[in-house]
Amino acid sequence: MNTFFQIAVKFAFLAILFNIGFSFIQGIGAFPLAESDSIGINDVDNSNVLSKLTGLSDGMEDIWALFLVAGAAASIFLSWVTHSIVPVGIYIFSEVFWTSWIHTQNILTLGSYIPSDFILFFTVGMIFLFIAAVIGMLTGSG
Repeated sequence: MNTFFQIAVKFAFLAILFNIGFSFIQGIGAFPLAESDSIGINDVDNSNVLSKLTGLSDGMEDIWALFLVAGAAASIFLSWVTHSIVPVGIYIFSEVFWTSWIHTQNILTLGSYIPSDFILFFTVGMIFLFIAAVIGMLTGSG
């Protein structure tokens, strides 16, 4: 773990494993949640795949989809202009990092056992970690 980029990649990987593990446990019904707390990745169809993946609801998943498409278009255009694949790599890393963090945050707030201010504290830390990782990717030290 020499660089912030490596730390951020390891965090994203662990967050993905945590989310998949949580969804698996919820899917097999080992520890059932209340219906209002159901955020696992089960009963997925074409109309709710983004909502189940991110844990967002009430139209926020549509805004996230807009960011996905706009970010992809911008990264492809920037890669074409600069003749470098780095913008596409930053885009892919960004989407994986923030999608896994949003879903992890939704899991951690279940039952209100962890105060939202405490989660906000970690979100600010994730923002700084993300910025440092992107700088590492741009400078080649990642």
